[in-house]
Amino acid sequence: MSLGRHTLFNLAGAGVPILTGLATVPVYLRHIGPERYGVLAVVWALIGYFSFFDAGFGRATTQRMSKIAEDAEQERSRLLWTALLATLALGVAASAVLLPVARALLADRISMDSETREEVAGAVLWMLPALPILLPTTVLQGALQARLRFLEVNAIQTFGAVVGQTLPLIVAVSGHVALSALVPTVLLSR
Repeated sequence: MSLGRHTLFNLAGAGVPILTGLATVPVYLRHIGPERYGVLAVVWALIGYFSFFDAGFGRATTQRMSKIAEDAEQERSRLLWTALLATLALGVAASAVLLPVARALLADRISMDSETREEVAGAVLWMLPALPILLPTTVLQGALQARLRFLEVNAIQTFGAVVGQTLPLIVAVSGHVALSALVPTVLLSR
């Protein structure tokens, strides 16, 4: 295990998405405008905070799986599937809570014109399936971290962040600037 190499992987995994975000913001603003970009920024923030709803299963998986012996394949498998199913169930429950919160935040608390407000109301419905799909990824990430697979973890996170920033931008540049096209693209890219 190389502490320096793993640190470098983690720094690159954090730096590339930041640089991608800085490069894409002006293009987003030019193509979709500040109101729609503000909504996308809130959606990205909510996705970033989704891991809160995993109730620590991702980190617990990392901790527990790192202590299981290499030859205890069945025990690791059972742990992984239990954590995946638990986070899937938590995702379903959390999405029932998140949907009204996201709707209130995006539709009622942010100042926007009536056309954008209608777009937001339709786009928020796409948030419903996001948690049950995204929460189990914290467990998968935890399993990789337990195996000291930091290169893979950071490659996946970096790729996901870059695609999450650029794919909706490609959709917007191609002329589909409505939130009903952009929000599902953000969620699907994750």
